[in-house]
Order: sequence, then structure tokens, then C-alpha cells
Amino acid sequence: MIETNNILSNPEDQFIAGEGTYVLKEDLLLATPPPHPSEAPVVNPNPLATTPQPATTGTKISLISLESRTPPPALFKLTPTTTTLSPSIAEHPSEGRYSNDAKLSSDGEGRGTSMSDGGPSTSATAMSAPAFGDGNALLVPERTKDPNKRRKPKNNMTKSNSSFISRVIINEAFSKKLADRPSDGLFAFANINRAFQWLDLSSPTKADYLTKILFTKAHCLSHDVNLVTKNSSHIDLIMGFSTGEIIWWEPMSQRYTRLNKNGVINKTPVSQIRWIPGAENLFLAAHMDGTLVVYDKEKEDAIFNPEEEETKSNGEIATPRVVNHYKAINVLKSVHSKNQKTNPVAVWKLSNQRINAFEFSPDNRHLAVVSEDGTLRIIDYLKEESTQTTSRQRGSISSRLPILQRAETQGTSASRLRSDSVVSGPDVEENTIEHPVEPRSRTAILPPVLTKIANKHPLSWIEFTKDAIVTSCKTGECGDYIKTNAECILMGFILGHIRTWSRPSDSIAQVDL
Repeated sequence: MIETNNILSNPEDQFIAGEGTYVLKEDLLLATPPPHPSEAPVVNPNPLATTPQPATTGTKISLISLESRTPPPALFKLTPTTTTLSPSIAEHPSEGRYSNDAKLSSDGEGRGTSMSDGGPSTSATAMSAPAFGDGNALLVPERTKDPNKRRKPKNNMTKSNSSFISRVIINEAFSKKLADRPSDGLFAFANINRAFQWLDLSSPTKADYLTKILFTKAHCLSHDVNLVTKNSSHIDLIMGFSTGEIIWWEPMSQRYTRLNKNGVINKTPVSQIRWIPGAENLFLAAHMDGTLVVYDKEKEDAIFNPEEEETKSNGEIATPRVVNHYKAINVLKSVHSKNQKTNPVAVWKLSNQRINAFEFSPDNRHLAVVSEDGTLRIIDYLKEESTQTTSRQRGSISSRLPILQRAETQGTSASRLRSDSVVSGPDVEENTIEHPVEPRSRTAILPPVLTKIANKHPLSWIEFTKDAIVTSCKTGECGDYIKTNAECILMGFILGHIRTWSRPSDSIAQVDL
């Protein structure tokens, strides 16, 4: 279905949970943009064709509030106070202690946390991770005269003559809507095909977007909001595209910067993009050639040549190092490199196949990566080392809660990131622990509390936040349960649908009991 405007409706639907009945409140259909006129229409496409097709994705959303909130508890640390277990996940004496450099976590699903210095820590490990690239003075952001003033991208989105952007539509009452909205209201950023929308879900006219961007041919596959730098007058947002290009956009000022222009660093699509926890400028992009690339939003781009292929002093070309991707990552450029005048900041080759998803661990020290080659890799991204590899893993990753039991399912995904000890040694491959596939007979079954058919297609992604459970399937349909004091919202994206479900009140729940 192709629509030109968002449509708000009130269909009837409900489902019953232990606490009561959830009733569908409203359905917001996001407009699906038609192909650009410059694109030749595809008539009766051949499903058996071997020609590569442009990368696409379903509707993805980020929800943020500009209000400062109390940090959520460290849900991943559930050990009681009387436990004899160590308060840290460090499992070997060789794992040293770390400073309190990185105290903030940021990503697109509203999982940012802030830790205070005083009093006992609710998370012994979340505060102990050093900043990414700690020790490399070339990566320290240049400070402005006013520390509360954030740097803006250099180009005006509304006046852009770039062929990459087809059209930018801004709400006529843009300034008034921002001034009149509640401070605790939710903003939504959504990408659907070649369109990107900025919505105010606290507005009574939530179907009217604040900004809508139509790109010429590129599809936005992933985006993320920096929760470290956001405030009432500034939002840093990054988008990764099917062309491999990246846009840093500041929606308040409608300014943007285009990175990896024309694929100067990597020409393959960006399957996922995330801000690095605690970083103001650095973000990580997964390209579909199996490469992870760290960018700096304020640096210029330059043609990338792996450092190991640089010419030696005698004029000879260094022989590329052969790396077993199942046991180690190939560091084509290290974050500790002295060549940091331009992007990329770091480049890691993980596989020769696409990276489906990655996720930072709650302690901000590890990275879990799922690839099309069927492997789940646990990477100490601060040390740029692979620590664990598990075969037969596909799909996406969530890292909110520890595994108490593993549900027996047809697909597989990782829901807890915890690394075994890293044994020091001369060979980096000896530090990697390879886990065999667990037999079904040894997999505990966790019965569901509630089963709801959210989609006729297999779900491929799930995300847990303090207020929400977000799911999506391979066709782009997804659901999002958001708990507030007044209602529980199921925001389901079925070809662009956003659905709101009212939560049963406490009084009704008590009567039912």
C-alpha cells in the first residue's frame, strides 16, 4: 500500500494478560513513499533472478524523551545483596580494574543510563568501562567555548541541492509545536523505505509529522539517537543507507552532514548503526561486507587503505595478514592509530558475509555481533579482540536481562552478553573460546507467560527497555509494548502501522483478582 499522508484510525482489537485486558486504542499508519520518478518501475520481478537487489528493511523506530529522568536500575545484575558472587563480571584475575570514564550509554532504543559517583553503585561494571579509544589524545573532541553548546552539522537540509535528497517537508507550525509540547512527551523517529519521519507522539495531531525527508534512491536501513548529547535544543541522529552512505542530522536546526559520501570508505549498505556508549562523536556502523567501521561525526572522509597494506620504508608493500575470522577479528585500522585526521577511526573485518546485527553489553565493554555466516561473536571492542565465537546464530540481539533459562525455538538469538575470561598469550587466536552448538536435549524450556500472535511472519528482532518491549519481523512488521503510569502502548509496525494499546487500570486488575 502506498499512501502520501499518515492516517490515524481506531480499529477494535484486544488481548488478555494476567493483569487484565489490553484494548487497542489507536492505529497510526505511516505513509509508504512511492519509488522516485527517476527509478524505472520493476514489472513482474523474477524471484529466481541472481542479480543483486537493493538492500531494504522494514519500518524501524526510535523513541526518545528530552526530559531528564532517574536512571533505570541495572536489570542485568540480579544477584542478591547476600550473595557470595563477585559484584563484577570479571572472571579472571588478569582482567584489570578500570576507571570511571564512560558513565553514559547511548543508543536508539532509549536505553541511555547515567551513573552517579556517590554512594554504592547499582552496577559495578557499568561504571568501570573506560572510554573507547582511551589513551589516544587524537580522539578527544574539540571543546567549544560554551560547554553547553553543541556543534551542529554544516549543511542546511531545507536548502540542500544534493541529488541524494529528493525533498524535505517541514510542518508549517514546526516552531509552535516544539514550544507547546509537554517536556516529558515522546518523540518518534521512523524510517520506512526511502522516507524518514520525525513525529511527536504526545501531540493530539500525531499523524502530522514534524519533518519528513524523502531520499532519491537510497533507503535508510537503520538510525540511532545519541542520548549523551540530547537536550531541549539539540538532538544528534545518524542514519545508515543502502548505498553505504551515512547522514548525521540535527533535527532542531535541520542541518546535516553526509559521511562516507559515494562510498569513499565502504561502498556496501549499512545494516545497523549505533552510537558508541558514552561517546559524543563516535559511532559504529555495520556494513554488509562483514566490516565494522567506527566513524567520527565531525571528521572529514578520506579513501581508506588498510594500515597493514601501507608501503614499508624500503618501498615494498606489506603482505596482508591472513586471519581466521572464526577465531579473531582482522583489525584493518586500530582505534589507537596515530592516523586520526580523517575517517575512519577504526575498521574491523569480521567476516566475508553480511553483519545482521550487533549490540553493546550492559557493562559497555563488550560487543555481540551476529553475521550471515551463522556465528555469534563476543568482542572486547575496547581491546579490539574477539573473545568468544558461537556457531549457528542468526537474527538480532538484545542485551537487557541475563538468561535464566533458554527457550526452545526454531530460530536463535542472544539475549545476554557475558564473556568468559580472556587468557593472555602470545597468539591472539588462543584467546578466543569457540562454543559448540548445544544439543536440544540440554536446552531448558521456558514456558511463556503470554502468547500473542504479533505477526504472521517470523519475528527476527526484539528489544527490551525500561518502558518497552519492541519486536519486528523480516518483512518490517514489528510491535512495541510501552508501559507508562496511564497506559501500555503496543506500537506495532505492520507495513508502517503504529498501534497503541490501553493498559488495564490497577483498580480493574484488583477486581479481576
